This record gives sequence, structure tokens and C-alpha cells, in this order.
Amino acid sequence: MTGFSYNRHDLDGLRLIEPGRPEVWLIVRGERRQVASSAVYDSLWSETSGLTPFSGVERITLGPPLGEGTCLVRADGTLPIHLIARCDTGAVLRHFIPTYESLRDYGFDESKVRDVPALLIEGLHEGLPLTSAADRAARG
Repeated sequence: MTGFSYNRHDLDGLRLIEPGRPEVWLIVRGERRQVASSAVYDSLWSETSGLTPFSGVERITLGPPLGEGTCLVRADGTLPIHLIARCDTGAVLRHFIPTYESLRDYGFDESKVRDVPALLIEGLHEGLPLTSAADRAARG
């Protein structure tokens, strides 16, 4: 579709599907990010009940996809969780999830979090934190 696209920060944390289309989109920082495959989906979520039908997904600004290898991690013996995301360029970023509320609002399955050595997380470039729209609104 041609025309304008818009950032939709009010949708941060939602998983959207366009009726009649197979793609799943996660809204992060107002941008739609395509979930690259069922393997990526399964590394983040255990269910599909959180998918939200949404007409006009293509009008949301396109961000980098969540590519193969995207996963949830935490450093051994710690609580903070990060989304490790591989983009289509091959770049890998870690995105801190600052609150449990945002983790739940994004629908991430906590049982999917992998414990890894801290050095692996620290060695990745830091992306922006993932905060859901609902968590932002609750915190004012």
C-alpha cells in the first residue's frame, strides 16, 4: 500500500494480525515488526490467544523484523529479562524489559526465558527498552 505510515505507540506490546493474512506483527516503539517464523514466535510465546486482529496494519511504520534467533534471556542468577532481536541486516540488539508488567503486556512467556552467562548479554549492543503502552499509562 502506498501512502503515509504512522507510529502507533498506543499499540506497544500488542501482537497484530491483518485479517486474512498469515503475518504476525509485534508493535515495538510504535513500529510494526514482523515475527519472521513460527520458530521465532514459539521462542517468545506459548499461545495465540493474544493475537489481535487489526485492519490497516500496513499503515503502521515498518520497523526491523524479529529475525531467526530472536529470544528472551536473563543473566545467570539475575531477574532482569532482555529480548535479544536479530534484524534483517544481521545486527543483534538486546532490549531490556524494565518491568514485569511490560513482560506480561507483551504477552511474553516467562518460561521461554533462557539463562545465559552475563558476558553474552553484556557483549551485545543495547537497544531501547521495551515498555508496553499499558505500563507507560499506569506509571503516568
